[in-house]
Amino acid sequence: MEVLLRYLRQNQSGAIEFLDTAVATDEITIGSAADSTVQLLGRAVANKHAEIRQSTSGLSIACRRGNRVEINGQRCASQRLAVGDTIGLDGHRLVVIEPPVGFDVAIEVRPDASVNASEFEAAFVTDLDRTWLSRRKASWFLLAATLLVGLAIPLSMISLHRDGRATPFALPDDRLWSSGPLSAAHAHAAGARCEACHQQLFLHVQDPACMECHKNTRGHISKEHRALTRLGDGQRCGECHAEHRGDAEPLMVEDDQLCVGCHAESGRLFGSIKVQKVTDFAPQQHPAFSVALQKLTGAAELALVDSKWVSLRVPLTGAHEQSNLKFSHKQHLDGRKVTRLSDSGALKCADCHLLAADGEHFQPLSMAKSCSGCHTLAFDVSAPNRQLPHGKPVDAMLMIEDYFTRKYFDPPPAPVRLPERRLPDLDRDPARQMGVDVCTGATTVCARQRAAREIEKQFNGSGCVSCHVVVDTKDPDIHERFQVTPVRLGYDYFPRARFPHKTHEIQGKLTGDAACESCHASRKSEHATDLLLPDVDTCFRCHRDRAGAKFAPATSVSTGVAKPPGDNGPQKIVSLRCISCHAYHPTARIIQRHY
Repeated sequence: MEVLLRYLRQNQSGAIEFLDTAVATDEITIGSAADSTVQLLGRAVANKHAEIRQSTSGLSIACRRGNRVEINGQRCASQRLAVGDTIGLDGHRLVVIEPPVGFDVAIEVRPDASVNASEFEAAFVTDLDRTWLSRRKASWFLLAATLLVGLAIPLSMISLHRDGRATPFALPDDRLWSSGPLSAAHAHAAGARCEACHQQLFLHVQDPACMECHKNTRGHISKEHRALTRLGDGQRCGECHAEHRGDAEPLMVEDDQLCVGCHAESGRLFGSIKVQKVTDFAPQQHPAFSVALQKLTGAAELALVDSKWVSLRVPLTGAHEQSNLKFSHKQHLDGRKVTRLSDSGALKCADCHLLAADGEHFQPLSMAKSCSGCHTLAFDVSAPNRQLPHGKPVDAMLMIEDYFTRKYFDPPPAPVRLPERRLPDLDRDPARQMGVDVCTGATTVCARQRAAREIEKQFNGSGCVSCHVVVDTKDPDIHERFQVTPVRLGYDYFPRARFPHKTHEIQGKLTGDAACESCHASRKSEHATDLLLPDVDTCFRCHRDRAGAKFAPATSVSTGVAKPPGDNGPQKIVSLRCISCHAYHPTARIIQRHY
């Protein structure tokens, strides 16, 4: 319809001015909105207050829900209109007048002169009070919708999941409550089944739910030891392992206070369990290292078979290892005395000490893998390929007896050259060096005497006894006379800590043996009992707590320990957290390996 809007205003001189505006529209909207056909400003004027429409029955006005206007002085929500009717709205007056030729409707608009410019700003503010929906009704509606979508429906879906049924299409389930994505490991194990971990509604994940998968995970403190402390029930798994952070953040909470909170007050909290106080990784705040060793007990000279190994934990300073081997690092690393058979070069640390797959420990040493490349177990130069069985003393004696019995009953072999590999201290007898034995008695007697001499030489002269501790029991039976003390070499001296040797193969500018010797004084060690393990002050040269992880002087402030050779001036310090070296959950203690 064609509408004529005539705006009447009184100018400063008091004269009435009018402005005609032609509008083509299906309905005449009245309100404070900027897109209204008739925009009226005022507190009582709603955004979309009313509409005027024309139909076959005539002109009529209808207010939006909750709004009112005055028609000829009477408040109403809707009414038919005729020429001459006056519409009042918060001081504004609209009069229906006779439309000129070419117009269907004509309205004379007389705005309230008291409305100032500030009312225009309010016209663009959304206010529920100016709509059909009040704030109270909107609040109740949103609360109901939130409870329905965010609580009631997801809660009902939990019963479906536990019955093995899927969530109906387009309905929210308990995944709506998730605070973030799972870590890759837990996402693979649990998938979309929240109930796999959240077994009790509206409670944090409880430890029994974790232990269903982590059955082999040991507690930080055993139940027996915890009863002796003042630690109470301990921490929940979820306090240290924060989930729903995705793979971008670690599952483990890396906060030293989780550890120091107890260990800084070890005297008060741990009671009869003697635990050293730790407040940080820095001088005077972290105790010196202690080392796990194995000791053979009950090893009386006549009763080695009744002996047993026991585990000991002692301070590293002054500690010695009972490996029951005779070995000198100093001698083996001296290129003037010992060289490799392959290239005649001096031995290096890596020739014997090979890193295990974990990059932390070393592969166990053994005669077959570590020593046989340079040392032979041949006992007669005329038969260099005849090797004694290592680690089986009685079998070695029987082999010697069998060998010399055959040798004396068979024709003597032709002399052979000495093998390149080292024999354990050949005597200077020319006949022996040529593989010839002189005996004038009966063949059987000569064979037995020669075998007995060789057995005594191996176990009490310069053979097996060169590397092993052998006990001579003086038993008349040669097979029972010599007992070799059992051998165990340390595998993990710090079972409660981690040390990645792989990442320490380079020390500043040092590599190879120089890097190893910056921490291990192997070239000065003359005894196999030397541990050659560095104490905590060696670690302080390169590591500090986070606050002190900047630069360090050339020597340790507290102990004066020198920096690794080859580094000059201050060096950058790498910060460490408690979990950098210590695991909260103890693992199976692997302390030694059989030689």
